Amino acid sequence: MTRQELYKEIQLKTGVPKSDVQNILDLFLQLVQDEVCRGEQVTIRGFGGFFPQLRKAKTARNINNNTTMVIPARRMPVFKPSKTFLDRVQEECPVEIKK
Repeated sequence: MTRQELYKEIQLKTGVPKSDVQNILDLFLQLVQDEVCRGEQVTIRGFGGFFPQLRKAKTARNINNNTTMVIPARRMPVFKPSKTFLDRVQEECPVEIKK
């Protein structure tokens, strides 16, 4: 589902004008990004949490040049789904095996 499809689905289910839905959802996403950038965790009960995770610096090999290089430490955004969310996906969503 794309962002535009999400706007339309929320608008259809709530009756709120699409422009208002768009503003609210964009503001929500911006707030989550801002908090995670500041090093804070954003938890939505029953859904999950967004938080920053520090990845250590590591040494990697460039196989084309046969050289080693250092990948610096960095902060990565991570989403951890809640137990409620995980349980619902495991119980209600069918597993399809693609050939």
